[in-house]
Amino acid sequence: MSPLAIADAQASVSAIDGGSYLKISDQKASALGLARSLDDILRTVSVDYQTVLVPALRKVHDYAERRVSLRDQLASLEKHKAAGTWPTSLASIKVPVFQLGKEYLSACGAPPPQFAELDSLVNQTRTKALDHMLEALRGELAWYESRLSPETLIVELSTIIDDRYHSHILPNGKVPRWTSVFLPDGRVEQKLEENSWEVSPGIKSAYTRQREVTSRLIYTTIALVNNRKEIAKQKADEKKRLKDQADVVMGDASDPNEALKKEMEQLPHLSL
Repeated sequence: MSPLAIADAQASVSAIDGGSYLKISDQKASALGLARSLDDILRTVSVDYQTVLVPALRKVHDYAERRVSLRDQLASLEKHKAAGTWPTSLASIKVPVFQLGKEYLSACGAPPPQFAELDSLVNQTRTKALDHMLEALRGELAWYESRLSPETLIVELSTIIDDRYHSHILPNGKVPRWTSVFLPDGRVEQKLEENSWEVSPGIKSAYTRQREVTSRLIYTTIALVNNRKEIAKQKADEKKRLKDQADVVMGDASDPNEALKKEMEQLPHLSL
């Protein structure tokens, strides 16, 4: 059983044993630190707020993934721009070929000057297209950056929590109000007030706690995407390193004299 599943089970036991909403919220907040996937993160959301927070957090996750993809695309295109090369989509633009009669070409003595300009025109088209692609992707990236700013997301998710609390949870989360009555003999009795209600302490605590962990939910969701990208990069780098190392070994093996030379160099020097 995973650490997160254990934490969820502990939260369930607390509920069965009569634990308050606050105890369950504490368990879920602790489980958030153990999250290793988006589903793990979503399971830490209080059940009262899952219908509104789960879609919101999925959108944050999708936005973060798109931002990573945009950064990769921009890095690739900027590399082409600096090297004077073209991505596949632009390299496929070919110089048009026109067939002229051999008699006409023979009479002119050389191809017409327009032919020489075709290469230049195609390269200009590629250059402008690359610039436009870069500009469009930078604009899209800036939009996602603004949508993923912590300040913006905290306000958005906090508003979602507030709306859910006041419109759905609070109207159904009130309990009768009790008043302490001091009797002449010194005893204290609890008397139910007529037509008087108060918010359940457990529900109010769960609302407060859900608001408190909003920023952690956001940061953990975004960090999950960023860490996944970094891990993938490390694996790709390690795979390339092993491949290069294997190519070197295979290169040595293809040259028996070179392999024998290296083996001789590794032998201890003998004194005669």
